[in-house]
Amino acid sequence: MRGVTTIGLACLMGLGSAVAALGAPMDDDEVVPVSATTTTGIFAVPRQPAASGSNDAPPPPLAPELEDELRAWDRLQVNLAAGAWFARVSGDVTVGNSLTYDLKSDLGLSSMETSFAGDLEVRWRFLNVRVGGSSFSTDGGSIAPFNNNFGGVNIVAGDPLASQFSMWNIGGEFGVDLYRPFADRPFPFGGVNEANRTKNRVADGGLGGPGGYRSDLRLGAFVGVRAINTDLEVTSLRTNQSTTLDQTWTAVYIGGRVSVDIWLRDVFPLLERMSIDADGAFGPAYPGTGSYYQVRAGLTVYPIDNLGVTFGYRLQNIQAKGRNQDLDASVAGLFVGGVLHF
Repeated sequence: MRGVTTIGLACLMGLGSAVAALGAPMDDDEVVPVSATTTTGIFAVPRQPAASGSNDAPPPPLAPELEDELRAWDRLQVNLAAGAWFARVSGDVTVGNSLTYDLKSDLGLSSMETSFAGDLEVRWRFLNVRVGGSSFSTDGGSIAPFNNNFGGVNIVAGDPLASQFSMWNIGGEFGVDLYRPFADRPFPFGGVNEANRTKNRVADGGLGGPGGYRSDLRLGAFVGVRAINTDLEVTSLRTNQSTTLDQTWTAVYIGGRVSVDIWLRDVFPLLERMSIDADGAFGPAYPGTGSYYQVRAGLTVYPIDNLGVTFGYRLQNIQAKGRNQDLDASVAGLFVGGVLHF
């Protein structure tokens, strides 16, 4: 009987403690839902909170800045383009105080030549660096249109002439994308555009891979420096005398660039994407006095992400006074080549 009484008193004391605990006020952060308890009823015991790093803890949400960083298209990219440049030369040259010769009609340099041109470009977010060059060479023949002393060679009207012209160049450019209206960050140092990040996205594809852009437009500017070498040789076949005009100029220039990239796989299964790129630049040429300008435009289609075929047009012009010559020469023509993308 005494044992039963003892057990009954213990139960009443426990029940009183539980009721007192339930009636006591609790802070908001101390409220424990029933679903978080190990048992039911008034004797329910709250579960212990999951320890930091536990498998039960939900993963923290990505910050907007981190989500933006995950766009593969904005990360490091490398493009290597090389191909055939089907170019011709045009312009004129004056040597010393002699008369001016037109490169095509007077010296017979009118044929189209297959030349090499190539570029290596590295992109990261809104920055890009491009290094490239080309090599062009042509020859021809003509009949001297008038009497003249051309660089020490006495030429009589009617003399047969043989001419050769070559131009090679190599240069580097540093550019900045000033405005990308469809990108997560339209301006280089601006904030995230939430509409672009959510709407301009392909879940299972896109530029750069899953979750990439559907389209990207870049408006940018760049500065560059380029070495240009020209070599003109004229020979009188009557006297077998020849003269060579060889000069290397350095051009420093500034330019603008527009590029558009479009994801195509959803609408044209045979192609992954295409790129349209155009730029132009102008600047002074040294030594002496003169100028240099260039124009490039092209369309590149990518059957797969790492390989593309490009078609375009390239023009380079040097108009400068060098050692004993005043040269105005343009080399221009269609460009066809391949592009490796990494």
